Amino acid sequence: MAAYYLGQTIVYLRNMLDEIGLPLSKPTPFFMDAMAAIQALKNGHLSARVKHIEVKSRWLLQLDGREMVEYIHIRTGDMSPDLLTKMPACAAIWNALNAHVSGRERRTARMLVKAQKREKGEPFPKEDGK
Repeated sequence: MAAYYLGQTIVYLRNMLDEIGLPLSKPTPFFMDAMAAIQALKNGHLSARVKHIEVKSRWLLQLDGREMVEYIHIRTGDMSPDLLTKMPACAAIWNALNAHVSGRERRTARMLVKAQKREKGEPFPKEDGK
């Protein structure tokens, strides 16, 4: 459901940029930590458990087909919004994301994608391999 609303926002912003003369040539990165949702959106196979959101899922499939978005899997521990939703549950997520959210550490989208290749348990790499 959240992916649907983010998809609407992406379409709105891309259309607005196009209208003011700044069209985007590349797909917008769409970071998600739910691998099952990414697979369902990429291959179009929806199970019986998601019938209640089928219309919204079909709409998201069209975005991928028009190359407006690129679905990218990001580990749960690297997702900054998780700091607000999983803070009491896991101190490790809090400690890993605190420096980023407080502004002491910079994380770009490129760094996020690159960091997904690290081994489990390794810390988030510093900026540009530092």
